[in-house]
Amino acid sequence: MVNNHKRAGFTIVELIVVIVVIAILAAITLVAYSNVQKNAEDTKIRTTVDDVGKALQVKYFDGQTSAEGYWSNGNGTTTFGVDQLVIPDFMPAGYRDDLSSTNVPSTSHIFRLYDCGSGFALYASLNKPSDEEKANLDAVKIKCDTTDSQVPTTGTRKYNYAKAFR
Repeated sequence: MVNNHKRAGFTIVELIVVIVVIAILAAITLVAYSNVQKNAEDTKIRTTVDDVGKALQVKYFDGQTSAEGYWSNGNGTTTFGVDQLVIPDFMPAGYRDDLSSTNVPSTSHIFRLYDCGSGFALYASLNKPSDEEKANLDAVKIKCDTTDSQVPTTGTRKYNYAKAFR
């Protein structure tokens, strides 16, 4: 006797294959989303360096600052006065609050500021710097005579972006 009745539905193997394919696609999407987030965060950090650099140029060349070091000690008070120089005239309060970098222990360590000849240099810790940005960091450190102890590239605080202002 021939069994002519057809089964409705999917086999367990077909269901497992579909679940595995969906899981792989989800993993790829999460990795891509993570990279997009880090790139967006790095863009915000670069923009902050540009904006604060321009604001400090006004103060610096008016003889109002020669600040060096971290921008803040992390508890809302300033260590070297950089925030006091740019808030509220040039930057809004909390302009660093939503920034983050995986290369430093806290947001108060994302940026560094050091004198550089007749100007100053701002250093930052990006999440995913390009090779060009890393090479530029080395060039600025040499040009500004900044040491590895001031702007480390290894350890718990890693800086990999620099911009000099004159």
